[in-house]
Amino acid sequence: MSEDQINKCYSSLKNDIEAFVEDFRADDEVSRNVDKYYKGIQVFFSPLVYKPKVMFLGINPGAGFYNENNRPVKRYSPLVNN
Repeated sequence: MSEDQINKCYSSLKNDIEAFVEDFRADDEVSRNVDKYYKGIQVFFSPLVYKPKVMFLGINPGAGFYNENNRPVKRYSPLVNN
């Protein structure tokens, strides 16, 4: 799989996730029921690597960002290596 193909697949997945989160947050009843629990979303925190030798998966980033910034986190793009 080429880097271009990876980026296209990621872009499609990212769009699906963003649409789901926007629909989820736009539903007033759902939002009222989960607001005290919802601390945000972070997807693909690390850069994309095709067939990495080691891969760590995290499901719950915790409330660290929320506690430090007093707002939910919203990140859909990987961090960039410098």
